[in-house]
Amino acid sequence: MLAASNPPKKLSVNQQRVYEILTTSIKPLTAYEVIDHVGTDEAWAPPTVYRALKYLISRGLVHRLESQKAFIACTRPHQADTSVIFAVCENCGSTRELLDEDISTRLKRCANENNFRVAKTTLELRGLCLLCTT
Repeated sequence: MLAASNPPKKLSVNQQRVYEILTTSIKPLTAYEVIDHVGTDEAWAPPTVYRALKYLISRGLVHRLESQKAFIACTRPHQADTSVIFAVCENCGSTRELLDEDISTRLKRCANENNFRVAKTTLELRGLCLLCTT
């Protein structure tokens, strides 16, 4: 997967705009929040944004946080089968992407030992960020 600082060159105008919106946000955004951030005179329909999000996810540029039904730009390069961990501040909503290969390996091993094939793994750690704890 590619890191947010190195987007692919072949994004459509809509995909690029959605990607830029997500890379500038410190918290995950729903598709409707992305539409609100577009800030153009033209109307963006939800299917337009969802198509862009689907493509960006398939390219490893964006993650979907299932619990929030929201999207966030990928900030770290990693393999497609690596478990992604998000630290989500319950006060301000800021979200950081964390990677830990040891956790990823252990989860895969545990699934294999239990005859389970994992399609994807997304973990969320919920608590308070440094700014909200002081």
